[in-house]
Amino acid sequence: MDDRVRLDRRALLRAGLAGSGLLLAGCTSDSGSGTPTDDGTDDAPAATTTTGPTGPMSGPLHETFEDGNYDSDPRWQADYEEGIGEVAVIDREGPDGGGKALRISDATDEELNESGNRASATLARRITGWDGAWTLDGQFYAADVPGGEYADDGHVAIGLYESNVELLLNPRVELLFFDAERGNREAETRESVLDEGRWYNYELTHDGTGTYEATRWRAGDDPSTGLSVTADRQPPSAEETLALVTYGGYPEFIDQPTPSPRPEPGSYRLTADHAYVRWRPGE
Repeated sequence: MDDRVRLDRRALLRAGLAGSGLLLAGCTSDSGSGTPTDDGTDDAPAATTTTGPTGPMSGPLHETFEDGNYDSDPRWQADYEEGIGEVAVIDREGPDGGGKALRISDATDEELNESGNRASATLARRITGWDGAWTLDGQFYAADVPGGEYADDGHVAIGLYESNVELLLNPRVELLFFDAERGNREAETRESVLDEGRWYNYELTHDGTGTYEATRWRAGDDPSTGLSVTADRQPPSAEETLALVTYGGYPEFIDQPTPSPRPEPGSYRLTADHAYVRWRPGE
């Protein structure tokens, strides 16, 4: 393992460190430059991450990754364990009409993710206006999903780290709200594991007063055919740091018993290719 910092996902959610700029200190990956193939490989030399604009930005945001980079404005920063996780822009034609996607992949590591390792891409700047009404939506391709005994242990997640809110899209559609007492799972649906090789849409809305509604459905289908959850909580912070997270392998939570025999590193992989992510205030 290189000099990336091993981070506890739940501790970060409670502390909101992603929004403070401390999340990625010492653990930024390559810049996302180059033109990787569909298998996620990238032979181009890693470029030095450029210094972009500082301070919060106002919405709306519509990131398609069509420029082939994730360190252009708006700049994303990557965090993953070398040899286990991956963050890269790849060639992927999607239902949205684009030809690129941001691949975020994670799998079992030598510690079986017991310390909370995961792969993520986090916006380098906060966005203002989250305390009002808004809609956050996106589209991703389930390129690789865990199977067998541990099919339920990985997840694709969208995080709002200033307010410790997380939307899980696999294997369940859940809205998690973390607080100092580690309270979570405010609402959830029945289990429904993602199907490998399919595109999915998701949408998370906030009405401006603390009511959240989330839906995940297969691309091309009507949203009413998908899985939905609602929750009433406090409105989010006015400024939020948005993160796309993939967490693969066993166990998801460190208080679960260690399996015997222990799975080999990389045995259970989850890969999500994000065609776009979009945030619109006032809807």
